[in-house]
Amino acid sequence: MNCHWSWYSLVTHALLVENYKNDAKRYIRDEFCRYISHDSDGVCKILKMNFEWSDLVQGELSITPLIKKSEAVLKTVTTWHQESRNICLIMRRDLSVFVPLKMPHSHQTDPVLRLKVNVDKLVTEFELTCTLGKPEIVPC
Repeated sequence: MNCHWSWYSLVTHALLVENYKNDAKRYIRDEFCRYISHDSDGVCKILKMNFEWSDLVQGELSITPLIKKSEAVLKTVTTWHQESRNICLIMRRDLSVFVPLKMPHSHQTDPVLRLKVNVDKLVTEFELTCTLGKPEIVPC
């Protein structure tokens, strides 16, 4: 099974683990977080939509219809999905509780279906949304 973790996800998980008893592991974690946090690291920071987003907004303002299969639409929805996950990670780090991204089970098990549904919603309603689940009460 292939698994992809964003850099931001790795940093968040590393910061949540505070009980490293081994000084070497704590040092490696701190260095990793410092490296990823540096402006020159090339890692995309959170809450930043893709380059094509501004073109889509301008197109909507000028009543230009969006095309489902356009690269700009697909990139925008994919970026929105990543930003939604990042919001949950930020909240988890800041609140020290797990904040899930709430979505239909079919979207959790089939990311292609989720992409298709969100592309349709963007094209027809010019809307991208995410719903955050109720935070777990037990601290992480």
